[in-house]
Amino acid sequence: MAYLTRLEVCRRFSIDPAKLRSASGVQLLLALNKRRAQEVDFLEELPLLLQRDPQAAFALFGQRLRDSLTRGMIVWLGTLSPQALAAWQELLGHDLVQVVGGIRDGQYPAVITPGDLALCLAQDERFHGLMREALHGLDTLRIPRDRAEALENAGIGIRHRSRWERWLRDPTVIAYVVVFVYSTLRVLPVTFVDGFEGSLWVLWGLDIATAIPYTWGVVTMVAGKTSRLRLTGLAVTLITFLTPYAYFWLRGSNYPTYVVVVVYVLIGASLLYEALKVLRSRKLDRDLLHV
Repeated sequence: MAYLTRLEVCRRFSIDPAKLRSASGVQLLLALNKRRAQEVDFLEELPLLLQRDPQAAFALFGQRLRDSLTRGMIVWLGTLSPQALAAWQELLGHDLVQVVGGIRDGQYPAVITPGDLALCLAQDERFHGLMREALHGLDTLRIPRDRAEALENAGIGIRHRSRWERWLRDPTVIAYVVVFVYSTLRVLPVTFVDGFEGSLWVLWGLDIATAIPYTWGVVTMVAGKTSRLRLTGLAVTLITFLTPYAYFWLRGSNYPTYVVVVVYVLIGASLLYEALKVLRSRKLDRDLLHV
């Protein structure tokens, strides 16, 4: 079961997957795991409390905000009445809290980004002092560099992290390193294959060059907004996936039987893995809409 479907707000409300993707900034909702998404219970009362008693409001959510920023949390999910939604819009602007589903029992399912909330409060004179106190010494390891700079410019005393420290913890960088290592290791066994007459450098280069468009194709195939875009993603996925294998077959002959078997197993396993990812993503979309 996907993490999101275990959250109370996602069990009670019909969530629009497209709106949730847009609000969270992720392309695949499977990426919203327990480290990146969290259900909170204070969205309803927080805007009025910030207006009436900011000290009490920060006592309620200040530490939660700091912890979420430190952990690299992307979104908070909760519920709002129309009155609370209007209070948020009046207090901090229309775009800060986004509704991601239809109303039920007088409540909307809503999403707010902790990073956007922190920056908005830090730049507001009414809450600037409380934000400086709540976030002083904030570790910015998992906070985007531009967001960390914006917080610092707003007067928040942050703990700086070097570019290398950020890269070593960045999931995107880690993913590309894994692809690079996998592509390198996949080429090495070819040196021992009788019958291959092509260039290992060309094969390796094709592996590396197709990695990024292949990833784009998989994401677009699942989350593309139109049928044409999803079909384009499917075509890019198939072409970039098969290109290194096509070169391997075209620049070789009389491969031993075990080589043919291994290549087919690799192709089958990769296709099965991506198919399962697509099915899980689409099932999650259906589950979010089920109510």
